[in-house]
Amino acid sequence: LAYQFCDQSRRGCSINLPGLRAGTHTLVVVPAGSGTRLLGMDATLSMDLRGSFVRDSAVALSLPRRGQNARWTFNGNAGEMLALQVAGQVTTPAGATVYYRVIGPSGATIASTGMTVGATLNLLLPTTGAYELFVDPENGEALSAQMMLSSGASAMQVDGSQGVLETTSPGQGVFATFQANAGQNLGLGISELTVGSGGYVNAIVYRPDGSI
Repeated sequence: LAYQFCDQSRRGCSINLPGLRAGTHTLVVVPAGSGTRLLGMDATLSMDLRGSFVRDSAVALSLPRRGQNARWTFNGNAGEMLALQVAGQVTTPAGATVYYRVIGPSGATIASTGMTVGATLNLLLPTTGAYELFVDPENGEALSAQMMLSSGASAMQVDGSQGVLETTSPGQGVFATFQANAGQNLGLGISELTVGSGGYVNAIVYRPDGSI
């Protein structure tokens, strides 16, 4: 059914067990290699935490149990551009990578990323239907983070007043949209930039089809 290499230096591991059959399952843990080694560990079996997104509303995600995952759902329309924003991610043990995978109505993964603090994952929805975000700490670490499914609504208008865009949590990005006409030539200016740590940001503009 499933196999995982567990490293003592990482203080354990996790095994994802989706879609199980009814009945008794068995866990076997054996030392890798030869020798007479003694083993000691804690084992935790947990249901995936479930919830649903309300667009542009922050969700406080907490996975206090080792090995626990999360599944968050939302509905979308074909061609819609959204962003998954994750900020303030903290794991126990600290500094672990957490994987975020968006699964489409067909069951195929449409976008995924791994992060240690926070990131913004750009989503161009291929079809209309129900989508699911699967959150999977790399080695089953306990996790807390802030998530938001952003629609990109902003006050940016061509030849309009400047819009103030800012973040409130570590690792959070800015996601904003604007409308343009075919053949239009525009210039986008970013000023009064402040960065909490480090001296620069990456600013990326995507086309309506999701390409750069």
